Amino acid sequence: MAAMKHGYEYWYWYDTEVPYEVWYAGKYPVRIQEIVSTGKLSKLEHFETDEKVRTVSLFGEVWGIGPATALKLYDKGHRTLDDLKNEDSLTNAQRLGLKYFDDIKTRIPRHEVQEMEQLLQKAAEEILPEVVVICGGSYRRGKASCGDMDIVITHPDGKRLINLPSSSSNIGFLRKYVKHLKDIKFLREDLIFSIHSEEDTDTGVDTYFGLCTYPGRELRHRIDLKVYPRDIYAFGLIAWTGNDVLNRSSPRPGRFRPSLEVSFRPCLKVSSYQSYALLPEESGTWELKVYAQKSYQSVTPHWVK
Repeated sequence: MAAMKHGYEYWYWYDTEVPYEVWYAGKYPVRIQEIVSTGKLSKLEHFETDEKVRTVSLFGEVWGIGPATALKLYDKGHRTLDDLKNEDSLTNAQRLGLKYFDDIKTRIPRHEVQEMEQLLQKAAEEILPEVVVICGGSYRRGKASCGDMDIVITHPDGKRLINLPSSSSNIGFLRKYVKHLKDIKFLREDLIFSIHSEEDTDTGVDTYFGLCTYPGRELRHRIDLKVYPRDIYAFGLIAWTGNDVLNRSSPRPGRFRPSLEVSFRPCLKVSSYQSYALLPEESGTWELKVYAQKSYQSVTPHWVK
């Protein structure tokens, strides 16, 4: 139990805001002891057989439907995916997720992902020479099959507007790229399309979520395209390589410094007039840049080693 008690303390600091005393006085130790003693958790077994839990979980597997929406759909009386086909409140993206539910759930063999990555690289170079296209996710982690394709894109001179006001190769690239991929009938349906590089919002990252097809087939697969400025590309590549456990745990160190937001974008400390960005330099070192009114100066904070 000493190890279990150590686990409580670690869990408190890293996974929850529940007060420390609650872990020892509350239900958590009892539930953990039940798992250790019996190998199962009775409350979880109840959830697995509960109609509401099963239905909400099923609806949550439809792309674009989150827990809150799934619960609302259940409260409206829906119990199956067929019930949702007549639901007027669904967005276009959610309807596509429902229509191609079985397609999206079908995993993609690794060799097919590799071929599509090569197709994407070639198509990108036709628009912008020297562009870098990498498939992240489970493919980059070496898995034998993938649930979708997470494509991370950058260019050697693709910088944010804050650094290069006049021009940048990544700006406007995604619009042309998506059009080209539709012309060759690789991209089929759009789910999300957001452009931030032109206005330098959201750290200048452009995003496309959609459905694609392997050449010669009609089976739909999920694909995400993310175009990153070069100076924060490393953060994006880590984030879209994953896995989900790594991504969920990334903000934890920020709890030791409440003024810091730690994520797979630059490490930001924001005040009413300036923000700090911890960015990788070309030499492989790190530099803290202080942004204020679209300009920056370099400083060396005491906590950066």
